[in-house]
Amino acid sequence: MPLLERFPDNSAIDAQLRYFTVDPSRIEELLRIDPNRIDPRQWTVLQVGNGWGHGVIGRSRTMSYDFGSPTGLGPAVYNTTANPIIRTIGGEETIGTETSFSVSTTIEAGLFDIMNVSVTTSYGRTWTNSKTFKDSLEITIPPGYMSWLELRPVMRRVQGHFVHVRRDPVSNVRMWFAGDVTAPGLEGSLADVVQVREARISKEHARFMKAAAEKAPSSVHSKDGAISLPASWVMDLLCEHATSTDVAKVRAQ
Repeated sequence: MPLLERFPDNSAIDAQLRYFTVDPSRIEELLRIDPNRIDPRQWTVLQVGNGWGHGVIGRSRTMSYDFGSPTGLGPAVYNTTANPIIRTIGGEETIGTETSFSVSTTIEAGLFDIMNVSVTTSYGRTWTNSKTFKDSLEITIPPGYMSWLELRPVMRRVQGHFVHVRRDPVSNVRMWFAGDVTAPGLEGSLADVVQVREARISKEHARFMKAAAEKAPSSVHSKDGAISLPASWVMDLLCEHATSTDVAKVRAQ
């Protein structure tokens, strides 16, 4: 079950479709098209009168919110010493829009414009193409442990149909494609979650970490006995062994 689900008011979108002689209830009877075949210049909706014009019209069915995949903020820090060390962990990560259909960079701008129009019109909210998350925290890392900050962003997903239309005195194009578009977004009391993740490193994992650190150009060896590695490298490896504490709780201590 999603954290939150909303249903659209498509009355304005449906009026726009009817202008181009498209029945909103029969979109799936139209010919399907690969969105990459649409001329980038024809994504923006243009109505010039007499039912003429062109564009891509997004008609959503639902907008739902749920947590996205866990993402590391900054590097993971491994304490290789026999004593606790104090380190500041964290960093930043930018999460952008994802689609369930293939989309080229040449039509991204057009797709984002369509999403802005569709979501604003149908839900009264603006669409955000990307969001940069940034956080840091000073913690004590026990000997033999690895710690990192992990983000669970709230993502909103719009499921819908996209109709490509082009009508002029010599052509009447009406095609469609379907898919989901997902990007970071919050509503109401929903909140992104940032957690401190901590895992005890086994001897087997310790050998792996040290070998990876020797080869990784992004690794950092500190004088206090810490090894920093990209969190994305270790999250899958240590996920089932790690404990979690909300950053808000740690700060409140």
